[in-house]
Amino acid sequence: MDSKTVMDARSSRPGCVQIPYVANGRVIRRNEDTSEDCLHLNVWTPCTEKTEAGCRKTVLVFFHGQSFQEGDNNYYDGKWLAGLGQVVVVAPNFRLGAFGFLNLGCPEKRGWSANDFDCAPGDVGLDDQRLAVEWVVANIGSFGGNSKDIVLVGSGSGAWSVGAHILGASARGTSDQFWNNARFTKVILMSDSPLKRSFPARSHALSARLGCSSDDVAEELRCMRNKTARDILDRTREPEDYLGPSVVATPARARQVSGGRFFIGTVSNEGSHLADTVKRATSGQGDMTTSVANFLNTTYGLVVPLQVYDAYRNSSAFFHGGVVDEEWWMSQLMGDIRFTCPLLTLGQELASVDENKVFGYIFDHRASFALFNHTAGAPRFSELDFVFGVPLDGSRHATPEEERLSRTVIDIWSGFARTGYARGIAQSVNVIPKGRLRG
Repeated sequence: MDSKTVMDARSSRPGCVQIPYVANGRVIRRNEDTSEDCLHLNVWTPCTEKTEAGCRKTVLVFFHGQSFQEGDNNYYDGKWLAGLGQVVVVAPNFRLGAFGFLNLGCPEKRGWSANDFDCAPGDVGLDDQRLAVEWVVANIGSFGGNSKDIVLVGSGSGAWSVGAHILGASARGTSDQFWNNARFTKVILMSDSPLKRSFPARSHALSARLGCSSDDVAEELRCMRNKTARDILDRTREPEDYLGPSVVATPARARQVSGGRFFIGTVSNEGSHLADTVKRATSGQGDMTTSVANFLNTTYGLVVPLQVYDAYRNSSAFFHGGVVDEEWWMSQLMGDIRFTCPLLTLGQELASVDENKVFGYIFDHRASFALFNHTAGAPRFSELDFVFGVPLDGSRHATPEEERLSRTVIDIWSGFARTGYARGIAQSVNVIPKGRLRG
């Protein structure tokens, strides 16, 4: 497009094609207003036409979560964070599921280029993210943002993505020079880390389900391109069929990062949605240890020692009135294995480098307006409502205490973005010392 072309960008655009969002056995969002032409981004700025010339605000680029399968940049409104935090907020879309992470390789193992339609190298959804950040670097000054003060922010799989970019991980065997050369020294990671493999290899299995299996990659791709988006989505609805990034970062990569400021954290019940999935799949019948083990192995390719299950199930923390709370121990175990432990490990590795400073948090408030009433603690993504000021817009009937909490959270998050320090409630935010973590 010619750089002089004028476009009306005042309304939101569709998200990328994706499966419906299902939770607790209910379809929460059908995600039908989507498109394959989806690589747009939203920008919120506190600057006006009168102040824009003097504006050079810190920029937060936020990547959404939801396991690389669904979600878009319209789900959270950045106006409260931008206005109260005095920062520019950018939220890009990126391709999801098979459309962003199909990995069939290239014919005869030759190299890949962006214009090579005979290749499906995987992780093009991560390439979309890189292009979005490149656009921000080049253009955010027109929105009052400082292109030299960009903070990368991710939640869930968005945090996985940001971490992978910062660590320079690449499934193609080469480190991306853009991330190597750019200096993003402030990073916020919420509830995930690239120090784990998110998805087993499933691309060829999807091709087979579509009737496209072939030893010839080019032929396989031609067949799949003749399928509709709905055909592909209908065959990737279950967790064991999800496609995601091929790359996994290592702790050694984290120890090579220096001069950074990192704000990382989790909620107190990261695994509540996983425990609910297991209970619904089994109708709560049978041995839950076996059910959880099968789920982790089938969905994530994880084999967890039996002693770990015993340690959680027999912990006094999960007994109430002499009876074990099955859902509570299941959610804590799966949340720790999938999200909390990999993120804390990343924090420890980053903190082991003298030039880094790492701040940590645990968010433990379950909102009065929460969609589901989980057993205990704050369910996954709970802090995002408060980061984006949801209690302040009046639509959720939040309590006055929750309105104050949201303002505090915005102050802490935006303060870190501007200064590189997580200031606020001292007992809630702690510096992670070298070699270990404090809660």
